[in-house]
Amino acid sequence: MLNLFILCACNTVVDAVIVENVVKRFGSFTALDGVSFSIGEGEIFGLLGHNGAGKSTLINIISLISKPTSGVVSVFGKKDRSLIGLAPQENAVYADLTCLENVVHFARLYGIKNPVIVAAHLLSVLGLDGKAEARARDLSGGMRRRLNLACSMVYNPKLLILDEPTSGLDPIARRALWKTIKDVQKEGITILLTTHYMDEAEYLCDRIAILDSGRLVDVDTPLRLKRKTLHSVVTVELNKVPTSAELKRLSIHPEDKVLQSGTTITIECNEPERVIPLASKVFGEKIARINVNNPTLEDLFMKMAEVKR
Repeated sequence: MLNLFILCACNTVVDAVIVENVVKRFGSFTALDGVSFSIGEGEIFGLLGHNGAGKSTLINIISLISKPTSGVVSVFGKKDRSLIGLAPQENAVYADLTCLENVVHFARLYGIKNPVIVAAHLLSVLGLDGKAEARARDLSGGMRRRLNLACSMVYNPKLLILDEPTSGLDPIARRALWKTIKDVQKEGITILLTTHYMDEAEYLCDRIAILDSGRLVDVDTPLRLKRKTLHSVVTVELNKVPTSAELKRLSIHPEDKVLQSGTTITIECNEPERVIPLASKVFGEKIARINVNNPTLEDLFMKMAEVKR
């Protein structure tokens, strides 16, 4: 029995962050209204919403910069700022210092032992080891963001908060920073990020919380969030007109919508991975081609905006 208890304890999933019924008021204005969610250890967790939704207010509370009016926030069961690294949207590095000097400076501020060794390791992790002696002012925008990340990671935080990490970067630099963020996750660090780029959230985030006017709309994986509101569209082009019996075999799910126009069949569904094998089985050699149009997070936000109007 004791061995079973130990095994269960070892397999327990740890919540890195717990946000419980958080309210934040500024005078008569309520910026956050009863927000609750948790972030699992090792997750990349996205916080999305329009300007004024309450993202910055919540980030300040989670990072212990400000206190909630009511409610509880804990990071790994504690209220300890040393567990948290914060990389703000604006770069906090010194332009006249080299990359190595910047990271060493922040390491010394936090009393880190062997700051040069720690700085060299972080520059290597973030792909800046070849730029150690380059001054920050001479770096590209993407490299400056990576240096900003290195400075926020000097005391080995368990939670790293990234506020609009790729804002203003060109597409190539954005993609390079996405890889860097994934590499940071592999180091065992939990990441909370805000972004206005829906493709970025969809690529990076294991789960996403959507805020709207200070309230939590939903928390889920990108795929599940989309499927709760939107449908994929599977278009099947045939070389022969389908029979009524064939069309009937496609309508096996109450939420599927099957439309036929000549030799073209359009199926609105939540699970294209279920529909495509079914269509292949039903039509066989009649199929000329199949196309799938999946909704994006941007489609979801546009849909949400339409509902509010």
